[in-house]
Amino acid sequence: MITGKSEPFETERSFDGDAGALLDFLATTLTAQGFHVGDRTDDSLRAAGPSMRSSNQGPVLGAGVIDIACDGSRVRMTADRSGTAFLKGFLFMMTMGSIVITFLIFGVLAYLGHVPWPVIFVPILLGVLDPIVVSVMAKGFDRRTDEALENLLDSAINTVRP
Repeated sequence: MITGKSEPFETERSFDGDAGALLDFLATTLTAQGFHVGDRTDDSLRAAGPSMRSSNQGPVLGAGVIDIACDGSRVRMTADRSGTAFLKGFLFMMTMGSIVITFLIFGVLAYLGHVPWPVIFVPILLGVLDPIVVSVMAKGFDRRTDEALENLLDSAINTVRP
């Protein structure tokens, strides 16, 4: 389903610098984006996001919870994409609502004889295509979130690398 759970995002990078400095940089960056840093240890960080309410917002907000762990020479980032759930649901409901309204308008106009009856199949066709279009857009939100998280981790590593 369109608003169902997505596969979690996971990435791992090599890192030979100071784990504390890396996590401090990531905590500062995520806090500036509106995330709440909950659990922070010497080698791990967990941040919960505010959720994405508009496609104009930064794609990092598509992650609901971000976990970052440093193990020796590796940094691992995992995140769920629950931050996009509201946006996906809104997109689906908005398009389906507009299709229903269009169907009702065309139905009334066809009943009154102002438009030919075959016009009523336009909203039906839109209703068939809507789940496909919304699904493609929802995958685009997830892809943008994944790219933003990878860029965030790469930038943090390059910034604190000695």
